[in-house]
Amino acid sequence: MFATVLPWGSLCWGVFRHPLSGPDDVYLVAGADGIVTTAGTGTPGLDRFLASLDGQPVPGVAVFTLALVRGPARRALPLRVEQVVRRDAEQAASKAQAAAKQPKAPWPKRRPGRPKGSTHKPKAARPFMPE
Repeated sequence: MFATVLPWGSLCWGVFRHPLSGPDDVYLVAGADGIVTTAGTGTPGLDRFLASLDGQPVPGVAVFTLALVRGPARRALPLRVEQVVRRDAEQAASKAQAAAKQPKAPWPKRRPGRPKGSTHKPKAARPFMPE
């Protein structure tokens, strides 16, 4: 039973056509890309994606959904949901670009505070102004 091949396209069309469609209905096909944030590292396809609400890349899984939207009823019926996985070449390119953007320090980092061996240097004597 589990190895049976089903014609999913015909089944989805049959389910949609009879009970859901009306003669005056307007339908749109819409696609949306979403990010599901995750905290673990064991999730397959885990990568960093730009989240528009956060305004920065966040670790998560990207999902693309293609849906049929029924206009007057404002109902969306998902037709296809797929996980977006970036290729290795795209990941390497984005990591190289991020490494190139990092500013290089103009001088080596020092420990905070006054350097050892520095002494107090008196200021040069200024002549007094006659008033």
